[in-house]
Amino acid sequence: MRSAMRAMRITLRALAAALLLASTATSLSLRPLARAAKVLGKTKPCGLVNAPGAPTYDASKPLKVVVWNIQYGAGIRQHFFYDGGDAVSTPRHEVEFHTEAIGDALAALAPDVVLLQEVDRRSARTHRIDELAVVGEKLAAVGLVNRASAAYWRVPYVPHPKHDHVGRIGMHLATFSRYALGGATRYQLPLLKESRLRRLFNLRRAVLATPLAGDSAVTLLNTHLSAFSFGDGTVERQVAALRETILPRQTRNWLLAGDFNSLTPYEAAATLSKDEAALYPEDETPVAPLYASTVPLWASPEDRIDTYKPWTSPAPDRTIDHAFASPGAAFSDAKVERTDGYLSDHQPVSLTVTWTLLALAPVARALVELPPIDEGGGEGYVDGRKPLRYVEDPDAEVARSMSRRLLPALACAWAAAAYVAYRAFRSNSWLSVAGVAGIAWLFLKA
Repeated sequence: MRSAMRAMRITLRALAAALLLASTATSLSLRPLARAAKVLGKTKPCGLVNAPGAPTYDASKPLKVVVWNIQYGAGIRQHFFYDGGDAVSTPRHEVEFHTEAIGDALAALAPDVVLLQEVDRRSARTHRIDELAVVGEKLAAVGLVNRASAAYWRVPYVPHPKHDHVGRIGMHLATFSRYALGGATRYQLPLLKESRLRRLFNLRRAVLATPLAGDSAVTLLNTHLSAFSFGDGTVERQVAALRETILPRQTRNWLLAGDFNSLTPYEAAATLSKDEAALYPEDETPVAPLYASTVPLWASPEDRIDTYKPWTSPAPDRTIDHAFASPGAAFSDAKVERTDGYLSDHQPVSLTVTWTLLALAPVARALVELPPIDEGGGEGYVDGRKPLRYVEDPDAEVARSMSRRLLPALACAWAAAAYVAYRAFRSNSWLSVAGVAGIAWLFLKA
């Protein structure tokens, strides 16, 4: 009896230690130490799928593109917490319906390229549905068989909002193409000005760069800039990173498109309601430098079309989805496509782009010293500079950014857990052995 009680106490201690370790690793978005150490030794590319025999793009031909923030297939019936409501998730049948309908709507447009934002993959709020696979199947049926994706919000558990946690989240940028892709790279953008603790759980805005394979000399850049920054300079820093660091690194012609969460230079926030206008407090729209230095899709007030429908409006009332191209490009046939009802708070934007200048000057660009990306707050700079990190895998990104601070603590925790496990095995109790084995399995699955 005494030995059984002793074995039970040891098992409970081992359970408590393992649960502490698992919760620490989970809350910090890290895999256990062995997996984190493995990630630190290499950088993996973004998820990339190329179908065998996929054609290559001929840059002398027009390219039809659709850009759409699909609001993770949630539709517009729910009033979500980030818009002032209470909803966090959407009923499963609605997510399934919207995701299927989005795929059907895109397939009906028969584009050459699709650039999507807010694509959920195995998130709790969307019932762990892989929306990339659902939409991808629809697009593959019309020839868009090549795709790439990059996460910009992937956390094992988000403990917010208080009344109903977001939980597991995996939100991606996704690019689909009729033509073969030559690769996929994820560029990290500057983060919101907030505490490091909040950054662990918040979005990490990024750019997904996918060059079209072959001699096309065209790169697709898919992005989603920060919302709810309320004029703290984050979006300006993200635009500066695009203009001064990411775009100059492109040795090809490029198309940059997505949800920029910024008005065009032709709009005034004062025309919106007071609460909505507070989202755009800047005197000048943050994307104004892109309008001045690139070829914009919305080249004049007459060209502009409303793309975003807030919860408080019965119809779209502003333009925050943009497209920009490298010098020598020309846009045509720009329109906001109508779907069967509002499948998202954003509307799909279709456009055609052509390039008359088929190559940029890589040698000239190589001679330019490129500035670093400011990831927010100035932390981690040496002599005022910080090199751009090419991080394609979000788990690797988190591990790299935090490993030096966390690995010593995790090593100590692992040593403590090993000692507890050793004491359990020394007790020669089958209950302790089974308990430790179960705890080990639980921790490795964290």
